[in-house]
Amino acid sequence: AGEQGMLGFDGMAGRLLQIDFANRCVEVSDAEAAATRLVGWSMVQGRLRFGSMLMARGEIQGVGVNVLVDTGSDMSLCNAAFRAALASVRAEWVQYQEGRAFTAGRPLYARDSIWTPTLRLGRVRVRSVTAYQGEYHIFALWGLQDQPTLLLGMDVIRAAGGLAIDYRRNAIYFRTPPHGAS
Repeated sequence: AGEQGMLGFDGMAGRLLQIDFANRCVEVSDAEAAATRLVGWSMVQGRLRFGSMLMARGEIQGVGVNVLVDTGSDMSLCNAAFRAALASVRAEWVQYQEGRAFTAGRPLYARDSIWTPTLRLGRVRVRSVTAYQGEYHIFALWGLQDQPTLLLGMDVIRAAGGLAIDYRRNAIYFRTPPHGAS
């Protein structure tokens, strides 16, 4: 983008962050000029929260959840409210397992990991999401501890082949929905 120095979200207004996983390339460009490159990509409308994080509404078997796309997280995480909201979903759709997660440099042992076969984000379907449930400080920091929230990490995002975040339109684009979803 012709700029030098550290990449910070305060400089992302009006920009497009595009990640090409196959070619291991990250590009930041003017969102208006780059929009034509996203023809054929699947778009999910979001809203900017917490200064730099895009949040979208998702659904798992009719249960509404907040979904945060976090390119800085290696793993997908969820809060206790997420688990509680999915408690009414039939067992064949959601499986609970023992799991382990890390946050802020020190290990946290999550009591459960939650596997969901399909997460819907608008017209995009994300298949086979495993999230580690715990009382992570970030959910409290964002005031989301009481709302069913999934932080979608790179473990799921990188399966998309490509991801773009349009900070002008508050939209998230997937080249191919993660895990072969439609």
